[in-house]
Amino acid sequence: MKPSTHILQYQIIQAAAQLFVKQGFESVTMAEIAASAKVEEEALYVLYGSKFDIVLELYQRINADWRLAVDEMHETKLHERFERAVMLKLDLMSPFADALAGMVGYLLRDQQVGIGSGHTRHIRAQAMATMRLVIDGAEDAGRLRKKIAQLPAALYLIHWTLMLLHLQGGNREESQATVAMAAKMLQKARNASFLLPLFPFFQDLGQWAERFVGQSDPSTEVVAKAIVQQVFLHRKLILPAGEACLSGECVRCQDLHVSKIEVFVTANEPIHFVLPAFPAKSPNSRKTIGKLPDLGETIALQTLQGLCDEIQAIYQPGARVTICSDGRIFSDLVEVGDDEITTYVAEIRKIVASHGFKSIEIMNLEDLLPEMSIDAGREWVLTRFSESIDALSDRLKSSPSFLKLFNGIRLSIHPYDAHADKIGIRLTKATDDWLTPWHGAIALGSDGYVLMKAADAVAKGARLVEREGRPSHFTPISP
Repeated sequence: MKPSTHILQYQIIQAAAQLFVKQGFESVTMAEIAASAKVEEEALYVLYGSKFDIVLELYQRINADWRLAVDEMHETKLHERFERAVMLKLDLMSPFADALAGMVGYLLRDQQVGIGSGHTRHIRAQAMATMRLVIDGAEDAGRLRKKIAQLPAALYLIHWTLMLLHLQGGNREESQATVAMAAKMLQKARNASFLLPLFPFFQDLGQWAERFVGQSDPSTEVVAKAIVQQVFLHRKLILPAGEACLSGECVRCQDLHVSKIEVFVTANEPIHFVLPAFPAKSPNSRKTIGKLPDLGETIALQTLQGLCDEIQAIYQPGARVTICSDGRIFSDLVEVGDDEITTYVAEIRKIVASHGFKSIEIMNLEDLLPEMSIDAGREWVLTRFSESIDALSDRLKSSPSFLKLFNGIRLSIHPYDAHADKIGIRLTKATDDWLTPWHGAIALGSDGYVLMKAADAVAKGARLVEREGRPSHFTPISP
C-alpha cells in the first residue's frame, strides 16, 4: 500500500535529520536521504527540491503542530501561558534537536533556512500568529500589551532565544528552568507595567523585535504584502532587475499586486491565482521524452501546491490555483492534435488527484464551454476575444464564474519584467528560465535535479528511466 504524502514527508524528514547528525548538514546529499528514507529519488524530488526545502518543511510542521497544541492550553495567566507554550515548542523540537543543533550556524545566517531570511518569512508569520494566540488567551495581558505595543514580536524573539539556548545546551531540565525564569520575569514585568514608561529600553526592544520578525498585529494590507512577498520567492524575472526587485522588497513590484490580494483578504477567501499552462507535450523529440506528463509535470504541480501551503501559513484561508490548459487554442500552431491534448490533460488531472493537490484545479476549453464542440469552442474564443473591450466587459457582467476567473491574480510560466502586471512563476529548477516541463525533461543527479532538453541530457550520458511503462526522467547526469 502506497504511504500517504504526509507519512512519506515525515519519513523523509526523520531520515534526513539522522543523516545531518551523523554526517553534518553540509556533506549530506539528496541521494543519501532518499536511500536512508527508502524512497525513490524521483519521489523525494517531487516533494523537495533540495535539503534546504526539507529543513523548511520541518520548521513549518513544528510550527503547525505548535499552533494546535497552544489552541488546547487552559492556562489563563500570561506568564503561565508563555511558559507552557515554549515548553510545548521544545518538546516538538526534541526529535530533531540534535540535527537542528548542528545547523545553528545556518539558522542564524543562511539565506535559505536562516530564521531571519526571506524564505522563512511565512514560517515566522505562522509562529507569530501562535504567539498572538498565547497573549490573546491570557486574561491579564491587556495592561502589558498597552505598554508594549510590540509585545507579540518581543515575546517571539525571547522564545527563539530560549530555543537556541536549548539547542546549544541540549538538557531539558536546564532548559525548563531557564524558561521558568523567563516566565517569572514576564510576570514581574506585567505586575510592574506602570513603571515601563520609565524604562524606554523595553519599548525599543519591542520595536527592534518587530522589525526583525514582522508586524505584531498585521492589517489587511500587511497580510497582502506578506503574501505577495511569498509569491515573489518563486518569481522568474527577466534580468537585469534591481536588488530590491530580486529580494521581493521593491515597493513598486508589490504595489502592482497588493490591492488585488487585499480583495481576497478582506473577504477572508482563498487567494485565487490563474495560470495558463500545461497545454500538451511539445512534439519536438529533442526536447521531451514522450507525449504524456512525466516527473517534470509532477514536480511543477507540487511546486504550485507548496506555494499554496506557504500562503496558508501566513493567511489561514490559503490559496488556490486554477490552471487554464491552453493547448486547445494553440494546437494547430504547435502541431499537437486534440486527442493528444485530451489525454495529456486527463493525465494531469490524475496526478493532481493521486497526490492530493487540494489547492489546484484544472480547467480546459470544454470545461468553460461544455455545450460546444472543441472546434466550435475554439472558434468562439477566437471570435469573442478579438472583439472590443466593451464586448469583453459584457461577458464579465453576464457570467459570474467567468468574472471570478478574470479577477484571479495572473501567473505565467514565462519570466516577466519585475514591474509587469503578470508574475512569472518558477515551476522547477531548469537550465533555462524559458524552459517548461512540457518543453523539457527532468534529469537527476546525486544531489539535485534540473529540467533540461532531452537531447542535452542524453549528451551528458544520462539514462532514460521509465515508470509505469512510460518515460519518466533521466538519471544520472555526468559531471
